[in-house]
Amino acid sequence: MNGLDGWTCTIFRNEGPVRSSDLILDAELVFAEEGRTVGPDGLITYVWDAKVRSVNPGACFKFAGWRRAGRSADGRKTLLQKRLIHIPSPVVDKSPLAGRGRVVAT
Repeated sequence: MNGLDGWTCTIFRNEGPVRSSDLILDAELVFAEEGRTVGPDGLITYVWDAKVRSVNPGACFKFAGWRRAGRSADGRKTLLQKRLIHIPSPVVDKSPLAGRGRVVAT
């Protein structure tokens, strides 16, 4: 409906002690490790400002590298977006994730 071609995070709620931005980053990593691809608009989500008890709605997504990309058609929600690029790891990489690539935001 918004004309964007990407994966949308429709529900997110942290009910534990781990920082929300870390949960979001971990989910992005799992997403990438599974070899999933996103459309040209990357990852998108809306934050309903009036329903969040924060002076900075969407802060956890922003801390995870997401950027404000506009408003919903009705003006009540903030659109946040993160574009991802999959970059293959170098052959000399000896990390546990070697050969599985890494994800960077643009």
